[in-house]
Amino acid sequence: MLDIFSLDRKVKQALMIAADVMAVACSFYLASALRLRDFVEPRASGPGWHAMLAVVAALTVALFYRAGVYHSVLHHISAHTLNRVLAILLGTSLAMYVMRWIMMPGLPRSVPLLYMAFMAIGYATIRLLVVNLYYYRSHAKHSPHIIIYGAGQCGTELAAVLAMGNRFYPAAYVDDDASKHGEVHKGVRVYAPEDIPMLRAKYGIEKIAIAMPSLSREERRAVVDRIKVYGIPMLAVPSMVDSIESTKVDAADLEEIRVEDILGRDPIKPMEDLLFKTTRGRAVLVTGAGGSIGSELCRQIASHNPKLLVLYELSEASLYLIDYELHQKFPDVRIIPCLGDVKNEDDLKDKLTTFGIQTVYHAAAYKHVPMVELNVIAGIRNNIFGTFHAAKACVECGVERFVLISTDKAVRPTNVMGCTKRCCELILQAYAAVQDKTCFCMVRFGNVLGSSGSVFPLFRKQIAAGGPVTVTHAEVTRYFMTIPEAVSLVLQASGMAKGGEVFVLDMGKPVKIIDMAREMIELAGKTARMPGSEIGDIEIKVVGLRPGEKLYEELLVSDNPLPTQHPRIMHQKETSLPMDELMDFLSTLDAECEARNVLAITEALKRPATAYQPKAGPSDVVWTEKKASA
Repeated sequence: MLDIFSLDRKVKQALMIAADVMAVACSFYLASALRLRDFVEPRASGPGWHAMLAVVAALTVALFYRAGVYHSVLHHISAHTLNRVLAILLGTSLAMYVMRWIMMPGLPRSVPLLYMAFMAIGYATIRLLVVNLYYYRSHAKHSPHIIIYGAGQCGTELAAVLAMGNRFYPAAYVDDDASKHGEVHKGVRVYAPEDIPMLRAKYGIEKIAIAMPSLSREERRAVVDRIKVYGIPMLAVPSMVDSIESTKVDAADLEEIRVEDILGRDPIKPMEDLLFKTTRGRAVLVTGAGGSIGSELCRQIASHNPKLLVLYELSEASLYLIDYELHQKFPDVRIIPCLGDVKNEDDLKDKLTTFGIQTVYHAAAYKHVPMVELNVIAGIRNNIFGTFHAAKACVECGVERFVLISTDKAVRPTNVMGCTKRCCELILQAYAAVQDKTCFCMVRFGNVLGSSGSVFPLFRKQIAAGGPVTVTHAEVTRYFMTIPEAVSLVLQASGMAKGGEVFVLDMGKPVKIIDMAREMIELAGKTARMPGSEIGDIEIKVVGLRPGEKLYEELLVSDNPLPTQHPRIMHQKETSLPMDELMDFLSTLDAECEARNVLAITEALKRPATAYQPKAGPSDVVWTEKKASA
């Protein structure tokens, strides 16, 4: 069968010209026959009738061509083009009215007007037939059919966008508002949520796109819970995922809805006096600027109009990506990318003095618990001594404020990574006690959704591969917060600091990891096969706790945190070390790291101030023993 849409452009233009010539002939015939009431052979037909038809057809096609009608893509014809067409039809009708005196004196005066009406109908009919044929061939017939959940402005805009492409075919709307049921928007009918099984059977629905950007997280979760029982994978429009206020959508941005999008809570309005205190109009440096937290710090700081923002990062690739992004989003902000290592105190001093840095956010750290357990010395060098050198450099260069990004794993740590972060807190507490040039503070919080160390990417890959999805223990729970909310609270906490405080963020309710795994499987349109069960599409497998991993993470050492002026930020009093004891401790750690004596390092970390209680010996011991035996 001939596929006219695959023909050469010139051939397709010729076919459209032929169709318009036929439309002119049919319109002229119908106008004449209707007016003369003779549909077999109009009484006015003859040489003059045919001559006028030829002139009108040639004139119409020539003017259409000159106006660019045949150069327009049919399914993208603009209102401007249609206005030109109507003007041309009016002009040819007036020409017919004049030509009738020369070629057909007996032709009724109403024929040109009737011709214009019939020709407008013929022009529109031809284009609609071609558009519908194209739409059915390339879109409705072959594209995956989806339901759009939400028949509001965002949903109708999404349907219009999808209708112009071939990624998805919008088969139906679903909306909770009963008053909309039965309505038709953009050629698509609105149904009730209870009709989803019927729609799935009728249209072969493959996805559901949720187009309700104004929902809170709690409302969003309720919608997802209603949909996931049907086992249909869900998509999210950008405004839903990113909390964009605009309802403008792009089909290219549709993505699978993630468990990160329904966990957590809605952020509260920030206190601007705290939010801008350490950033607006100030010279700011962020260490670890390319990491999950560091990059979001840079984004929010850049949006606050700082005097300048220095990106300090060890990874060249990560530094390039965040520098490029910030220059695109904030072209008026002075942004300076610097490759550097926080363990290099001289280099850091050079940057602090050269750019007159006033505020430092220290996000550089090794944070993967199993990786640091396997690389104890590297973790201590980077986390503990990196923080020590950064803090010392800031004091000597007169930096006004130094903010440490800490973690809930620093509380009664059972792993090396958590212990190193507790040691970082001790370093800052000691410096805060012996000088007043630099204001030191720490902000402690739990896991963030979407970070590089998050379990979600792993679960997503395992689900795509058909499972199993591996969790370490059925009772493991974690606190979770979105990265933007965590960073906003860090910036506000730093504005409250007087010196030496440990701020703790309210992380909300803890979540079981196994429940998140089940949720992710259900969001993918599958059913979870829980441990001990034989029913379900994708297995959830318990593989055992990793070295140093806790069942439950803690944010507080005591149960009596002090409130602050912000409802989601608390102040925790912690045990500290005097500077002389801290220096002795660091000297011991440095010597044992040089000797690569991991057993001695582990013992040195066990101090009352750290409360470190390892669950198992670090894996570096194996390498040390092998080296000793060799």
